[in-house]
This record gives sequence, C-alpha cells and structure tokens, in this order.
Amino acid sequence: MHSLYKRFISSVAWNAVESIVYHAMLLAHQIALFKTITPANYGLIGSIFAIIYLVITLMNLGLDTSLSPFFTRFSANKYAFYQFAITQILINYTLYACILCGVFIAHYFFAASLFIKIDTLSLTIIAAIIATESIKQTAKALLQLAFKFKQTVFGEIGTITMFVCLVWGGFMYGFELNSPLIFSSMLIVSVIETMLFCFFLHRWYRALPTHKMPTQRNIGWQIGKTRLFNYCNQISKLIISGNLLVPLFAASFGLESAGILKLASNITHSITVVLEKIFGTSSSVILAQAKNMNLGAKQKLFLFMTNRANPILLCCLVFCLINYRSLLDTSATSFIPILYLYFLIHFCDTFFIIYEKFYITEERAGYLLFFNIISLAPFALIFNYAHSPVQTLVCILLTRILFYLLISIDSFIIWKIRPSLYLRPRYILGSLAISLIFFFITP
Repeated sequence: MHSLYKRFISSVAWNAVESIVYHAMLLAHQIALFKTITPANYGLIGSIFAIIYLVITLMNLGLDTSLSPFFTRFSANKYAFYQFAITQILINYTLYACILCGVFIAHYFFAASLFIKIDTLSLTIIAAIIATESIKQTAKALLQLAFKFKQTVFGEIGTITMFVCLVWGGFMYGFELNSPLIFSSMLIVSVIETMLFCFFLHRWYRALPTHKMPTQRNIGWQIGKTRLFNYCNQISKLIISGNLLVPLFAASFGLESAGILKLASNITHSITVVLEKIFGTSSSVILAQAKNMNLGAKQKLFLFMTNRANPILLCCLVFCLINYRSLLDTSATSFIPILYLYFLIHFCDTFFIIYEKFYITEERAGYLLFFNIISLAPFALIFNYAHSPVQTLVCILLTRILFYLLISIDSFIIWKIRPSLYLRPRYILGSLAISLIFFFITP
C-alpha cells in the first residue's frame, strides 16, 4: 500500500506539471488568436477543432476509459497484449477507415450543401489529424497505466511548444494566420507526437514476458461490455460538452457566436481539465494496480486519494461561492454569468472523478450509465420551461449535483467508501484570503 501511495503522489505531480504547462500555453495561444483574427474566423477554426475532438471521442468507442480494469491482465505478457490489440484497438481503426471512405464520398457529392465549406485537401488534413490523435491518445493512456509519466509529460509539453512556435513563427514570417496554417501545423505536431508515443509503447511492449500465462483467459467480452457502458456515459456527457455546443452554435447562430462560446469553453476547460487530468488519470492508474486487493485496502486507498484531491476542489468552490454576486453580475454583460455557470457545471464533475474511476475499475460502469439517465431525466422534463441560457445552465448544474448524490449513496452502500471532506486550517485560511481579496477589489 505504501508503494501505491508514493506512486499516486508521483503521478499527481507529473500530471500537474503536464496539465498546467500544457493548458497555460494553449489558453494563451487561444486568447492571442481570438484577438488577432476576426471572431468569424476564430469561430470557424474553433468549430472545426470541436468537430475533430468530438469525432475522436465518438470513434474511440469507450476504449481509453476502459483500459484500467484490465491492464494487469493484458499486460501480463506479449501474447496477452497482442490479443488485446487485435481484438480491441483494431476495431476502432477498421470502423474509422470505413466511415472515412463514406465521408469522402459524401463530400464529393454533397459539398455544396455543407454549412462549413471545406475543400478536399483540408478534409484530408482533418481526417489525418483525427487518425493520429486517436492513436496518440490510446498510446498515451497505455503509457500512463505503465507508469511512463515522464515520457508522456515531456512529449505533451514539447509538442504544444512546437505547435505554438509553428503557428506564430509562420505568422511572423509572413504567412496568413488562417485555418490552413493552423491545421497543417497541428498535423505535423500530431504525427511527431504519435510516433514518439508509439516508440515508447513498443519499447515497453518488448520488455513484457514472452511466455503465455497458463491461466490467461480471453477477456474480450468483459472489455467489450465495459466499453459499451463507458461509451454510453461519454455520449450522455456530450450534452454539456463544448465540442457539441460550438458546432451547434455555428449552425444556429453564426460563426461569431460560436467563436465567443469557443473562447468561454477554452477558459473553462483549461481549468477543469487540469483538475481532471491530475486527479482522474492518477486515480485511474493507481486503482488499476489495486484491482485485486481486498476491500479494506481499497477503502483506505480511496480515502487517501480523496484526502489529497478534495481540499483543492473545496477551496475553489469556496472562492466561487463567496464571489458569486460578482460572477453573476448581469448588469455589464451576459457573458460572465454564462461562463460562471458553465464553469460550475464542469467543476462539479471533478468532485466525482475518483468515484467514476472506482466504478470503472470495479467493472460497474453500467451503474454510472443508470445514474446518468436518472439525473438527466428531470432536465429533459423541465428543459422546455427554461426561457434563457442561464436557466438552462442552472438545470444542467442541478442534474450534476443529483448525479453526485446518487453515486455517493450507492458507493457507500456497496463498498462503504466515503470521501474525505476535511479541510486543513491552512487550506481554509488560504482560500478565504484569496476569495476575500477578489471580493473587495471587484466592483
């Protein structure tokens, strides 16, 4: 157990370095881009990026989130990993190749009716980005489960640095700051990073034992079932995802509105994704290693992880609650309250990241899907009565709170696990000081 505690702290530290540096550079790039080009062009670029990562999520079929429960089994030897790759990873790219052919055929015949006009070369670049990013994300997830955090951290930081340098270096050199420059730079960086992660993954694979374990069973059906439940959970979360809302805004309200929403989404996700990557990835990796431990050890491990994660989350929540009047002030602009509520929705999700990873590791992802359906049902009923974006976002926020209550009660009944909500005095004083300073300096 002590070694798992040390590994959790180490993985949190590595993920913190990667997430903070990566998203700080990405957010600075997005803000500079928003100020340099027109809102319509920014909306176009943002819509295409949103579609790319939406397609990547849909095409993944829940694979990356379903790796942790079975990692110790399919990484037992080379034969087990080879069988896993053939039966699971190959499915994704076979399906992607079939859909890609259909997309190019549809583009050839129906390009004139698309609301975003795109030429064949740009479509090819976008398709290549989707392919390389899909491979990269799965390779990265496997490397993290194998505790190869150093390789993934330096790979992510190095490539985001290269991407920013290519875009802004090309702009300063005289190239027009437009979608061809940005997406061609993205493709170059994505190919390099994918090759790098695949190299490290292959080196890890070569170090696996060569013999076939006599007790090794075919786990394809178990992985497939877990993937199905996780995939359905991901689909349910797309309702509040910027990757879905931005293209819808572009189609319904124009590219300028989509650009504004894209910037709000980037600001929100630059904060919440950092927290999710730090605690979500770290807890997933550690719980995968604790898969075969007894319930008492898992309870202690869960308490240890929430005791490290929740104080930071609670301090952020204290700041939001103390300054809610300033953040919800609609006298100057309606953008701030929407941004604030959108942030709270995604911030609340970080409170049950470790819960979700625990359920997935214990192969109970079906419970998560059931709770998501129950929590979304009231939103579907009252959605027609919401007459403004703020009311709609409040409804979504209430559904996430309901989901948290359901998963907390159920996990306590099944495993007797409970989160640590203890705040050390230094956390309380620090969060109060920062919150009050902001409270008094804002009008």
